[in-house]
Order: sequence, then C-alpha cells, then structure tokens
Amino acid sequence: MAVETAVRTPWQQAAGWAVPVVVVGALAALKPEIVRGTFSSAESVLRVAVVVVGWTLVARLLRRVIANPVARTLAVAVPGTALLWVNVAPYFEDDVTIAGSFPEAAAAATTVAPAGQPAPADPPANPGTTVPAQPVQPVQLTTGRFVGLDGHRGSGEAAIFRLPGGEAIVAFRDLSVQSVPDPVLYLVPGADRESKANGVRLGRFDGSRDRYEIPVGTDLSGPLTVLIWCERFAVPVAGATQAPA
Repeated sequence: MAVETAVRTPWQQAAGWAVPVVVVGALAALKPEIVRGTFSSAESVLRVAVVVVGWTLVARLLRRVIANPVARTLAVAVPGTALLWVNVAPYFEDDVTIAGSFPEAAAAATTVAPAGQPAPADPPANPGTTVPAQPVQPVQLTTGRFVGLDGHRGSGEAAIFRLPGGEAIVAFRDLSVQSVPDPVLYLVPGADRESKANGVRLGRFDGSRDRYEIPVGTDLSGPLTVLIWCERFAVPVAGATQAPA
C-alpha cells in the first residue's frame, strides 16, 4: 500500500529548488567550463535533460513510498549527490600530462610486430635481384599544436607517423589537457574541427599512452584534426589541426 505524504509547504518547495540552484551556481563559479560545456551543444543539453527528468521521477516515486521524512530526504539526496559527483569529479583532478618524445614514441611502436604478422623475409640470395627500397625508420607525416576547446585547457603537440610496416600512429609530445569524464581520442577529417562527426575513434584517452594506432585504410591525405572529446557531455576538450611535417 502506498504511503501518504504530507503536502509540502511553499517554503519546503522553495528549499527543494534552492539546493540544486546553489550547487549549480557553485560549480559555475569554481569550474565554469562544466556549465559552459553542458550548454554548448544540443546533444549535451538533451543528455543532461534526460538525466534530470529521470531523477525527478525517481525522487517523486521515493516520496510516495518512504514515510519517514529524514529517510526520504537521504534516499533522494545521497544517490543524487553521488551521480553529480561521478560526472563532475574529473574536472577537479590534475590535468592529464604526457611528456612523450616523437622519435622514441614512433620507434617504440615498431619494435613489436602486429599479432599474426610474419617476420620480415631475409634478403634474396641472388645478388642480381632488385628489391624495392623500404623505409627503415618511421616517417613523420604531419604535426600540430593542441588548443583547448569549449573553455577547456589544452596544450602540447600531436603528430602522425607512418611506420616501416605501413601502419600509422598518432604520437604526443609535451601534452597537457584538462581532465574530463570519459575522454576519447578521435582523428577527424578537416582542419580546426570541434566535432567528432565522421571521425575515426582511436581509443579512450588517458595519460598512460603516448601513441595510438590509426586503423588501416584511414585516409590521411587531407586536412585532419586530432581531437580529444568528452563522450559524457558530448563536447570537445582539445584539438590539434595537422599540417604537413
């Protein structure tokens, strides 16, 4: 049987709205990029709206089934606070930094052959046989400096290398990017791109890697942007437009 709840006074209703307003105001003052990023795109606004509406419905349901006002408040406030913290906590962490070094990063990517690939064949025994020249060192194709996007911090350099085996990688040097929830690295066609649309996902971005493999068949001939993207809020974090090296 449903529990009857007392009618909330205007003061109680005002207090219920005051708390989230104060929290949002505090976040806007401490980390304005959170609020700015939330309202920077229709997709981001829609995601936040879905979460808010869903939690409002859950809160109304809890008020109907929990009689004790203290328990009811805790049942609504504690999970809500936890959900909020999970989404904003990364903004209060240290920036993601990657020292990196282009020659070492590219060379390290060539030391281990891809799984299932045969070892390079020995030179032909016949001295008169002509063998096409193959590069013995990685070749740097492009380079570009990161800039922060949508109010986020970003600096450092990204470059694309072609490895001796034909594979391509993105490598970083002196990179420093603001920490955000659920960051992902993309390679996007075009210069100065701030959207992942039509981009190739290279993997989750974190400070433990200074290079990312580019899928075989990716077109590297035109202008490109190495883009760090926040999947949680659907906003760009930092981008590095690539120019020929």
